Amino acid sequence: GYLKEKIVIGLSRFTNDEVERAIMKVTSHMLKAPNEKHMARLLQATHGYFNSGSVDHGDVNRYIVDELEKRSHTHNWIVVLKTYVTLHRFMTEGSRDIQRAMHGRMGLFSVRNIKDLADSPDGAAQKLFIEQYIRYLEERNISQFKLGDYGVQYRIEADEFMTAICALDFTDRLPRAFELVLAMFEVLSVVEFRAIIVNNFLTHEAYRRLIGDGRRLYQVLSNRVLAMLEQFDDFAVTQKQQWLTLYQRFDIPTLKMLPETLLKRLQDDVAFSAVEPEDLSAVLGASSSASLQNPQHQVEESHPPANLKTEEPPSVSCHETLPISSPSASAPPPPPSHPMDDLFGSPSEPKKAPDAVSLQLSTVPPTRDNPFGWEEPQKPLASAPSAIPISRLPQTTSAQQVSKQSPSAPPPEFDPFAPEAVAPSTALPINRDVDFFFSSATPQQQYANRGVSNASQPQPHSAVPFSELASQSKGRAW
Repeated sequence: GYLKEKIVIGLSRFTNDEVERAIMKVTSHMLKAPNEKHMARLLQATHGYFNSGSVDHGDVNRYIVDELEKRSHTHNWIVVLKTYVTLHRFMTEGSRDIQRAMHGRMGLFSVRNIKDLADSPDGAAQKLFIEQYIRYLEERNISQFKLGDYGVQYRIEADEFMTAICALDFTDRLPRAFELVLAMFEVLSVVEFRAIIVNNFLTHEAYRRLIGDGRRLYQVLSNRVLAMLEQFDDFAVTQKQQWLTLYQRFDIPTLKMLPETLLKRLQDDVAFSAVEPEDLSAVLGASSSASLQNPQHQVEESHPPANLKTEEPPSVSCHETLPISSPSASAPPPPPSHPMDDLFGSPSEPKKAPDAVSLQLSTVPPTRDNPFGWEEPQKPLASAPSAIPISRLPQTTSAQQVSKQSPSAPPPEFDPFAPEAVAPSTALPINRDVDFFFSSATPQQQYANRGVSNASQPQPHSAVPFSELASQSKGRAW
């Protein structure tokens, strides 16, 4: 096969026969897609534009079909698949004459005429796909010519094909054309896609063209199905049954499942439409005559009997007083309230914030940090922090207790010259100079500690008046 191919290509160069050379190049033994340059020459030849040199082929379209049929009778799966991909291109882009020539060869797309392709492992893997591909091309070759009998003279790739299908009438020609398109789509949907065999450009090209045909066929069928559903109620019973059968065939599970509710509704519609309506005039006439003969019976039925006991609401006289239910009695008891004071202490002993005078007059025992026994006035409890360490709380003196026990007594006199109270802070060094600007001590503390010796300093917890300390330091108190 390969040697014969090379001999024919060499002779075609000698005779300048482009058609013969293009057929051999397109269906060569090379595992690749058909050569596009020689495919274009064959397509031009189908339209009458070719150069056969000194060889007269007569009807070039018939000659091309004969040569391609001979190329398909081989055991090499590559040559067979290339041959049918070429025929598929003729259906898509070839002239009308080449399509007639293919339609006249009934054995061209017969699977029985194909030889065994399982001589090689790759041929055995591709055999099933090639047989399914040939069956689809056979169905398309037959159906596309039958569509011409219903006014559709275009191939499925043309835009005019959809326009011609949509122009057909639902009652007569469209169901038959729809059935032919559906037959092509059913055979195409049987072709299995196996990724393990799509390992070369030739098989990929065949699958690509199948998917393109399937997409266009599905668009045409879906468009007509939607139009049919809109007019389904206006069809006759026979037309409903015919379209229901076609609709059930259009159920392709591999693409999209049709809704079961819609199919059930169409079946019920067909069943109800097939039922003949009953003549109820005799029944209605008999009932109307009986009502005219006995009108008193209708009046008696319209009124309830007199002895029927009906429940009436109890009457209340104007002098009788009805018990009035108070809202407090009917309303449920309020939930027990817990004051906020119970969460922090007993409400019987309310806390009272000490006044500013008692805080300023309160004294504490002198310490090393606070030798004068002064205490910084506390802020009100409302602005105090939520949590105060117990060690930082000031000690309550007797003056505070007296002021709490006898709030009516007049407060003691306020000394305007008393030094400011200082909060306990870090211990001040004794016998050392304290920086005036960077110390937290008051000027009085700095002055008292500046010239006082260790012997003259008051010991912790000793009550030494301020005037004596001032005299020892030989200075003023301020």
